Amino acid sequence: MWRGVPSPTAGLFAQTPEMWAAVRRHAGADERVANNPLFLQDMTLWPVDISWALLADRRSCYAGRELTLVYTSLPRPRQEEMDAQFTRVFAGAGTPRDTEDIATQYDCRVVVLTSADGAWGNDPFAASPRFRQVDEMPVRGGFIA
Repeated sequence: MWRGVPSPTAGLFAQTPEMWAAVRRHAGADERVANNPLFLQDMTLWPVDISWALLADRRSCYAGRELTLVYTSLPRPRQEEMDAQFTRVFAGAGTPRDTEDIATQYDCRVVVLTSADGAWGNDPFAASPRFRQVDEMPVRGGFIA
C-alpha cells in the first residue's frame, strides 16, 4: 500500500489553478512567464515548480536549476548565474538590473508573484518601467505584466 505525505504547501498548490488561469488571460500562448522557480518545491522529491509545469500552459523564462541542468547546454557557470539571479529576485532581493534582465535578456512578458515569495513584500518590479500590475488575488497571490 502507498500513502502520500502531505506537503506544507499543498493548500497553496490547490489554489494555483485560478492563478494560472489569470496568467493565461494576460499572457499570449507564445509569451514567456517568470515565476519563482522554487515555488512549491517541497511538493516533489526534487526542487521544481510543479504548478508551472502542470498548469501554466505557457513557456517559462527560467524553470529552475534542475530543469536547466537537464534540458540546456548552457555552461555550468551560466546556469549558476541564472539560478542565483532568479532566486534573488523572487526572494525580494532583486536589483533594478535584475528586473531589467528579466524583461530584456530573458524576454519575460509576465511575472507571477505569490504571497509565498519574498518579493511579495519587497517587490523589485514595482519600480520598473517595464512592468505594471495587472491583476491581484487577495491573500493567494497575484502577478504583474
